[in-house]
Amino acid sequence: MTDPFPTRTLIHPEVRERLAFLDGIEGSTFEAYQDAISRPGTWYHIRANVIKNAPDRILVELVEHHGENWIIQRDARLQEAIQVKLRGPRGIEPVDKTVLIDAFSAESVGMGAPLFAPGFKQALRRFPKGDLVGMVTRFTSSWDGTAHEVHCGNGIAEFPSNTIHEPERGVVVTTTESWYASPPIQSWAEYAAGKIIDQNFPSMLAARALAPVPGNAVLDMCCGAGGKTTHVAQLMENKGNIVAVDRASVKINRLRERAARMGITCITPVVSRSERMKDAVAAFQADRVLVDPPCSALGLRLRLCIDETRKDLDNYRANQSRILEDVMRAGVVRQGTRLVYCTCTVTREENELMVVELIDKHGFKIVDPGFDAGHPGVPVDRLSKSEVARLRRFYPHVDDTIGFFIATMEKA
Repeated sequence: MTDPFPTRTLIHPEVRERLAFLDGIEGSTFEAYQDAISRPGTWYHIRANVIKNAPDRILVELVEHHGENWIIQRDARLQEAIQVKLRGPRGIEPVDKTVLIDAFSAESVGMGAPLFAPGFKQALRRFPKGDLVGMVTRFTSSWDGTAHEVHCGNGIAEFPSNTIHEPERGVVVTTTESWYASPPIQSWAEYAAGKIIDQNFPSMLAARALAPVPGNAVLDMCCGAGGKTTHVAQLMENKGNIVAVDRASVKINRLRERAARMGITCITPVVSRSERMKDAVAAFQADRVLVDPPCSALGLRLRLCIDETRKDLDNYRANQSRILEDVMRAGVVRQGTRLVYCTCTVTREENELMVVELIDKHGFKIVDPGFDAGHPGVPVDRLSKSEVARLRRFYPHVDDTIGFFIATMEKA
């Protein structure tokens, strides 16, 4: 039997145990957090590319071209931040012809995104190209062995059932009905012209905390597809050198495409694992270092099921520690280098306790991030009250954003 889109994210008991501290934060409970990650936030954020035009002029253009269908306005907290109001939740009509998709894609489809080829698993009924098909995902919660099937959206099949499995990339189902709808900005002319990019609000503040200036030498470690990298380039007015490192060539290729579309020329993309980075960045001395390592992503919204175990969470922490050690061994950090460490998760182990490690092992000190948005860090041993106050946290259930953590530090 197919369930409706779940009203509350399923969470492994060991994750629940790790996040019990949320009950001790003013205005917070674990249940409120669980409810919040079961749905998206109220607003979808876009960053204006100031290299192309002033944010106010880009906003006027967006409202003129898309304001009939979407509520679009400036986010007063940050000059380059623009927000678009999401729609939903809405009901989805049952459909006889269905396709099976993976859980990650189901979360995106539930937000109105199309189904891309890598997320397709199986056609459960025959259908011709152009038919309306339902998209469902199946998963089993490991802690209790319960099987779940969730109907997350309907859409138009771009291929018939007998060939829909063949494409390796591109859209295979165009979503027409979903529980929530987010603006299709990647189809907008402003996106194609490089004037805008989609980016969560707290992520924008990571680049702001880095406080780069024109002419800086910047290392962006674990840069991914370059959301923060391109923001740093904007703040540097496209002057200086940003060495952007990621182990995944697919992400580096996306970064190259983004930078070209946005008119950014100061980024040097590098495909490298962190332990081999020393050779890739030989003789590079960084004024600024941004580290956004892989994490448990417990701050992301919307989530169907969080099935990580205690061991999984500990492995994330160990990997983050290793990446930071590799950055330090590469010799790019010097006295006075500013380092911003950020994650999209909410555990203390991956956030405040990693900051303690940077202080104890490498002589960093916590400095003011330059903004007041968000909340102080969570108290842990070895951090003073004033140090905790300079850390910034965002909570899905308190701030109506993704969960996010930012530590702004300098090498003493």
